[in-house]
Amino acid sequence: YAVEMDLNRNSPNINGYVFVLGRVTELASGGYNFYFLQQHNSVLSLNKRYYDSVEGKSKDKYGLVGTSNAAPSGEWRNIKMEFEGNTIKCYADDMLKFTYVDEGEYGEPLTSGGVGIYMIETNWDAQFDNFKVTFPDDTTMFLDDFTDERYFNGVTYEWAPDNADSWSLTDGV
Repeated sequence: YAVEMDLNRNSPNINGYVFVLGRVTELASGGYNFYFLQQHNSVLSLNKRYYDSVEGKSKDKYGLVGTSNAAPSGEWRNIKMEFEGNTIKCYADDMLKFTYVDEGEYGEPLTSGGVGIYMIETNWDAQFDNFKVTFPDDTTMFLDDFTDERYFNGVTYEWAPDNADSWSLTDGV
């Protein structure tokens, strides 16, 4: 599948982070594993949160494949992660920026899981639009354009805050 969203970081002076998450899986310990495409200031990078069995805790590996200039603050940009097996392709405004093949050097490759949006230390100074999940044939699995109507593919849903910095999707509300 692929997960994408339009993102606008409103302030050039913000120190926070905005992520689109893919292959999110919850661990029995209560933590999570996932890949995250991150925009921090004007840098876009692919990263991974994984469980380190030796240390017994979750760790973040930043810059799996390097970085690329992101859109300047105040401008909209579409960011996208596309998953096929253990290969992840990352796009910005429909241009391929990174291809990463997870060979297991940072925990086991993540082969399934959910999607999400996450931000931290942003003072909520970011905007999202057109959050979309698609199948490999480009069939839309899920789309939210963040209008007031929360209905897609026969299901009513809402975004609900989990804590101060993350949101989850609840269906059947």
